Amino acid sequence: TSYAKEFAVSMTGKSDLMPSTPIKLRDRSGKAIGYIVDYHCPDGSPSGYIVFDNSDDSLISEYSFEYGSSSPYSHALSFSSRSEEVDNFEAVKTSPFQYAAFNPISQLGIDSAGKSIDIPETYGLLRTDSWNDIFLGNVGDSRYSVITQNNIPEFIAVTSSQVEEQTQRYACGVSALLHCAIFYLPGQIPYNSFANEYRMLWTLSKTYTDHIENGITYGMTNYVDLGPALQQFLNSRGVIVGTDWKSFPTFSQYKTAIDTGNVAIYGCHINTPEGLKGHIMSVEGYAVLKNSSDKSFNTLLVADGWGANARYLNLNYGYSIAQGVFFSRI
Repeated sequence: TSYAKEFAVSMTGKSDLMPSTPIKLRDRSGKAIGYIVDYHCPDGSPSGYIVFDNSDDSLISEYSFEYGSSSPYSHALSFSSRSEEVDNFEAVKTSPFQYAAFNPISQLGIDSAGKSIDIPETYGLLRTDSWNDIFLGNVGDSRYSVITQNNIPEFIAVTSSQVEEQTQRYACGVSALLHCAIFYLPGQIPYNSFANEYRMLWTLSKTYTDHIENGITYGMTNYVDLGPALQQFLNSRGVIVGTDWKSFPTFSQYKTAIDTGNVAIYGCHINTPEGLKGHIMSVEGYAVLKNSSDKSFNTLLVADGWGANARYLNLNYGYSIAQGVFFSRI
């Protein structure tokens, strides 16, 4: 919602346009590909919309700020019968620039002109994403050129295999915290000997056991516990930082963090073949990229917690949940 608000202000200069709750956008298979956000004036009247679509290189498929206009999905939904529960409908992209409201329960599909449409019987059965889908590539990817970027002086990454070997445990949230701790305590946490620090961060972040496999304990961490954990850990080492927690954080918030000499954390949930899964990463930079079609878009430079390479995170992917944790030196 905050990104939609910033986009409206940058395009119209108006600060009174209010974005509605984002509606998740899916393709014809049921896979999440973005969001649709309607705008309203202070009096509640419609005043435009924006479609975030990660299947489009620009990440924004279309938008309008015309007074009285609403999204194609809202138009389609207005044609549903009174007997249909509005909450049961989902926004579906049926073809380029064509959208519909579809009720998976009743199998009713309506396009923006009020006509009934057919949705494949496989809808929802293929509603799966891969973690690789959320990245645009690695640093140096030849498919993109960098328009502008900023990052911390030295990329910090401890791989999952290193963590498992030294600690016999692994949690992505704790690994993200370890990366941040290494940044704020330069030279104090060796890459070949961090087991004690990892276990301390595990405890401070209230990370709990998810499962044990091949002698390795795998843990899960609640987003709300990440900031306080790093604060306590650094405070015990004589370093004081402030922390802030944001739901669906924006590119500008991360840009500010990096430009002021800090690191941050990004957490998200996607729909994998095994169900809804979450992952947490340290953010160590940002980059505005341009592809071969001269379309530019914003990315975050992250350590994914698995490998050693820096990756470009697609900030506008259709995440089910997205959380940001920001730190600032005091």
